[in-house]
Amino acid sequence: MNSSTPATWRGFGESLSQRYARSTWRLPLVCIVLAIAVFVPMYLVRGMRLVQLGAAGLVALAGGAVLFAHPFPAFLLALFILYSGVDLFLPGPVGTAILGVALARIAFDRWPPRLGGGVDWGSTSFRFALAGLLASAVTSLLVVWRWDNALSEVRGFGFGIAVFIAISALADRPSRVTHVLLVLALATVTTALPLFRALLSPGGVVLVAVAPEARFGGMGYDSNMLATAANCVLPSLCYLVTRNRGWRRVALLFGVLLLVVEVLLSHSRAGMAVLGLLALVLLGMVARRRPWIPVVVVVLVASALTWMPSMYWVRFASIGQLGGIVVDRSLLLRTHLLQGAWQTFMDHFWIGVGLGNFRNTAPTFILGSWVAHNGFLEVGATLGIMGLVSYVVMLASGANMAWRAARPWGAHDATVDRGLALGIFLALGAFCLGIMTLSSHFHVLFWILLGLANAVRRCAGGTSRP
Repeated sequence: MNSSTPATWRGFGESLSQRYARSTWRLPLVCIVLAIAVFVPMYLVRGMRLVQLGAAGLVALAGGAVLFAHPFPAFLLALFILYSGVDLFLPGPVGTAILGVALARIAFDRWPPRLGGGVDWGSTSFRFALAGLLASAVTSLLVVWRWDNALSEVRGFGFGIAVFIAISALADRPSRVTHVLLVLALATVTTALPLFRALLSPGGVVLVAVAPEARFGGMGYDSNMLATAANCVLPSLCYLVTRNRGWRRVALLFGVLLLVVEVLLSHSRAGMAVLGLLALVLLGMVARRRPWIPVVVVVLVASALTWMPSMYWVRFASIGQLGGIVVDRSLLLRTHLLQGAWQTFMDHFWIGVGLGNFRNTAPTFILGSWVAHNGFLEVGATLGIMGLVSYVVMLASGANMAWRAARPWGAHDATVDRGLALGIFLALGAFCLGIMTLSSHFHVLFWILLGLANAVRRCAGGTSRP
């Protein structure tokens, strides 16, 4: 009797386990049991508030596990939230947390690096330039005046490098590069939703017509930076239009139209100039195979520009003052700032005035705390000559990686689509032209474009390091 009891109980346990494993209600049962075991003590100790916090924690834990299992969709979600400005409306740094989960998965998959799972940092020239830029940034901290500005730039550096690592590691196929570009385009359109809301509101069109200074920006974006971001996305989006059919093409064309409207309503003089230059380049590329498309586009653009109110062009007509007496306040300020930034660069030629500290030197030559409104001069003034050279070489190396992938180069089977790489190459050119009038030199867009350039290099099978 006693000897058969353990066998009986063992058989009963195995039978119950098998039935539970075959049942469809086992997951709900586990969830219910865990909820009772966790939330009842919480409710008895601190009431419903603690239960709500516990439920939010469990949801976050489950979501983190799902995102950890799918790092590339997690990164796309984080990129959209952070780049579009949606993170400003969420309770806490949700986008940063999701990006952290994707980076944790990258580190998990590639550790230890000695087994060949390290991060590909790009071509040799790019690696040296990145090392030089980081070294210059660290060295400039020796002469920092205001640590709050410096720490803000340090955080931007860390965030940008994290995005670069994520793109370089996860965008390992042309389709994934396409997905990153689509998310970037969607985020750029999303950040301008306040712009379109203001335009569609009662009197919005009249406001644009009679007030040339009524400039529109995005969520957390300066209007000039919004125009630069839109210009950087346009080449790749135009390429995707040619590669898709049906409703996808219609949706992409609508996205191109919205990006162009963003540039127009930003009233950014540099943005408009870069947009015109990109249009000429893209039309020249298309004209080889379809000569009628440039004609149609030119007619449409001419009609649109004729329809634009004359007051809109007042801001652009003021550029002619640069040949004589400058009256326009914006141009006057930029002229003084460029002169002051150049002088600051020459006075602190080797290590600069310190990372993020140009604002603190601006009052020595102009009233107020201003940025240089030129990314290259601001890098030189804050990091010195080595930082400026490293920054320029990074951009040149990124453009070179995209250009070499567009050829495509290397005797490898996996080659990236030519249009994607050319789009990234043009985007880097548009970014360089844009920051010549902006101090957004370390904007996250800078790191995204460099990461995409490295990604297309890897997709093209590029193993040599120029």
